[in-house]
Formats: sequence, structure tokens, C-alpha cells
Amino acid sequence: MGSPIMRSPVCARKRTAMDLAGYIFLVLFLGGCSVKHGGAPVQEVGFPGEADLEDVMDLLDRRYREISALKALVKVRAETPQGKGTFHGILLLQKPDQLRFQGLDPLGRAVFDLVAMDEQVQIYLPRENRVLTEGIDRLPFLGQDQALLKVDDLLEVLGASGGAYLDPELIPALEKDPSFYILYLFYLKESQAVLFKKLWLERIHFRLVKEEVFDPEGQKRITIFFEDYKKVQDQWRPLRIRAQTQDSQQLSLDYSEIQLNPQLEIKDFTFR
Repeated sequence: MGSPIMRSPVCARKRTAMDLAGYIFLVLFLGGCSVKHGGAPVQEVGFPGEADLEDVMDLLDRRYREISALKALVKVRAETPQGKGTFHGILLLQKPDQLRFQGLDPLGRAVFDLVAMDEQVQIYLPRENRVLTEGIDRLPFLGQDQALLKVDDLLEVLGASGGAYLDPELIPALEKDPSFYILYLFYLKESQAVLFKKLWLERIHFRLVKEEVFDPEGQKRITIFFEDYKKVQDQWRPLRIRAQTQDSQQLSLDYSEIQLNPQLEIKDFTFR
């Protein structure tokens, strides 16, 4: 996810000399990677010139920290091998690790209420008056048991609306091509670097346009696209986020009624 709602599998131990050597190898192997600081300052508007790895990391981190909370109405179009449909939902996001998403029927009544907090996920089904706390894998929408959304994928895409979270334990490397800066993020697994994410930023405004997330075996799990950037409270935000998974699931989220940094409390993430 773009936020630490879905935690990255990062080793907690300190980097050793071997880790540093592996990082240097990765940077050189990718080709076109910048290892020296001193590029032109990165700006939101206007062509900023060449940027290096530190510039890109600083920019993404600054943009992530500018938003501590988010509230929005989201129109979700979902398509799975079992079925497809469209529904609306209300998203509440409080960094670093609180997310709530209420799925609504056409009359505005809650079909499900999903809360992710401190790495714990709960789903309240009001029509059945029960809370799911264990074994949560897929989520029915529109009341159709055969049309199922994968919960991890939905959380990944919703969390991405808060910006790109850069875990300080991840190992970064930067590749440049004529149109994009491509940021690679690795973590260490048994002294080996495993690719966790790839981020594409367009060169003019450095807006995030694409993100790929990989599983622990290094296989691509989900691809997320950020589109239709508009200015919201003096910040450029993607109003459409699309996702494609390796198991043929597609999501398209259109955001409206966005509030940046609203005052949210713990009760806002509690089932009533």
C-alpha cells in the first residue's frame, strides 16, 4: 500500500557491511542510478531538471508527510472472475495505520464496514449483525456471495490514496528513462535483496503514475495506476486509482468530496 496500513516484510535488524555492499551492487546493476547528491531541487510545478536518488526520496517523503488524514467518497468499480459491479463507499484514513471503508448500497445503506487498525482487520456486516475478525480473505460486495474482492488488494489500493510510504528499512535504487524516474525498493531476506515495490514518477511534475507491488517470492502481485490529477486544497491529488492483480481482479476507484487532514478521532474507526 502506499501507506503502512499493509506492512512491508522488512527485516528489523541493523544493516551490516554486507547489506551496504549489496545495496551498492543493486544501485550499479540497475544502470542510470544516481548515487551523488547535488541535483536541482525538485518542485511540484515546472520542469525541475535532473534529480538524483536523494531528491526523489525526499520529495516522496515530504508529500507523504503533508497528509496526516484523508476523508473521501469513493466510487468503486470491481471486476473479478466471479462477477463485477459498482458501489460507493466512504473512506477514512488516519496515518500511520488506521483505515475505515464503508461500502454502501444504492440507497446509501451500509453493506459492509471494514476497519484496519494496528495490522488487525475487522469487517462488520450490518445486515447479518455480525463482525468478522478471523479468516478474512475475500469480501462480498453488492450482497453477492459470488462476487468477491480480495481484502488485501482492496486495502493496498485504498492505502495508496495517502501517498507513497517509504519504510526507512527498505533499500532504494533509482533508474532513469526518457519519460520516468523509476524507484526500486528492496528488503533483505536471509541476506538477499528481494524486490518489494517499483514506483514510476513522470519527469516534469514528479507525480506518481504507477506502482507495482511484489510478493515475498519477488513475483508481481498488483499494479496500481494513479490518474486524473486535480488540485485539492492546494495539493495535486489523483482522483482516479486503478489496479490490476495477477489473479485477474480489476479495481477502479474514483474519488470525490475529498477532505485533506480532517480532524479524526479513535471513535471514527469504531463500529457503532
